[in-house]
Amino acid sequence: MRSGIPGLQRGLAMVVVLLLLAIALLITLAGMRHALMHEWIAGNQRQVTEAFMAAEAGLIRAADWWREQDGGQRNDQRYWLDPEGALAALAGLDRTPRPGLHWSIRELHFDGDVVTMVSAGTVDGAGTAREVGARYQRPRAVDGFPASVVFGGALAEFTLAGEGSVVVNPDGGDSDPPAILAATADDAQLLQETLTSEQQAKLSGGIQALESDAGLADPMLLQALVEAIAQLPGVSDGPVPWDYGDPDDPAVHLVRGVGGEPVDLAVPGKMTGAGILIVTGSLALEEPPDFSGLIVVLGPVLDIGPGEGTVEGALLLHPIEDPAAETWATGSSGSRFQTSGNVTFEPGGALWAALQGLLSAEARERWIELTGREGAQEPGRLFGWFETPGL
Repeated sequence: MRSGIPGLQRGLAMVVVLLLLAIALLITLAGMRHALMHEWIAGNQRQVTEAFMAAEAGLIRAADWWREQDGGQRNDQRYWLDPEGALAALAGLDRTPRPGLHWSIRELHFDGDVVTMVSAGTVDGAGTAREVGARYQRPRAVDGFPASVVFGGALAEFTLAGEGSVVVNPDGGDSDPPAILAATADDAQLLQETLTSEQQAKLSGGIQALESDAGLADPMLLQALVEAIAQLPGVSDGPVPWDYGDPDDPAVHLVRGVGGEPVDLAVPGKMTGAGILIVTGSLALEEPPDFSGLIVVLGPVLDIGPGEGTVEGALLLHPIEDPAAETWATGSSGSRFQTSGNVTFEPGGALWAALQGLLSAEARERWIELTGREGAQEPGRLFGWFETPGL
């Protein structure tokens, strides 16, 4: 009986060894599976990171593209508010930041001088895609209009009737531009003698005279600007504007006759709008306007009725003797500004940057010649990065 025990022990030992080997094998397999899982996760994470990098590279390239010029016109001027055209142009760029990675701009949403862009990044052969968004603010003019009210030609009368007033609020910069620019030192002195000290105290920046060689006093430069604006696509060129635009969709109106002859404009009620309004004759407003942009009066009279209104931007009054002549001449009677209402002028620097998007390259050059301002700008920038959900 005892002779069979060692064999039994050897059998039990074999079973134990086999069990231990099986357990070791299971542990090894589990470790290998765990390692493979980590390697797969690391590879997938690398692909996700690369897709993010590709999407971000697309946003950076798109921001550079907005600043680039084509035919003397920056892309942020040519394609602003044109998402289809901009997307098509962006699709023609090299969209491979490095082999195996690709980006594409999927969406563009415009809001004033800011566009929200969504870029998708993909990795070849992986099926991995990620979307990243950011906002791009195009370069903006930081110096705004040269003044709130500009008398480019002779000044015959500046009248605040009844309770009428003109208020020019400061723009918050280091130094405010003048509230009123007069064509000559004599005109500036006439204004200072006409207005009381209390009335002048409401004109932030005060009253100044144009330099003798200032473009704003040159009717030929003004004519060149008007003709350049007349050539803009979508401009309303005729005796009666059909609307005056709004901040989301500013309009450009040139009020004149079919043959270019001066036409007066009388606006019943309150004029509200945004954009550029050029009147070749006199302008009569039944109430002070609520307008954002630039109003140019080439006739002898700007008459504003009672009430209250705000102009975010500027008025340019320059009486023109004959707009159909080869050379415009300043009218002998001069400008007559009169209001019985309360007109408040607010700074319009950022607004003017938006309005420049409506102008052609030629019109912008004419504006610079007229004002003598090179248009100092705040550079474009990317900001507000975010990841879009869903991918």
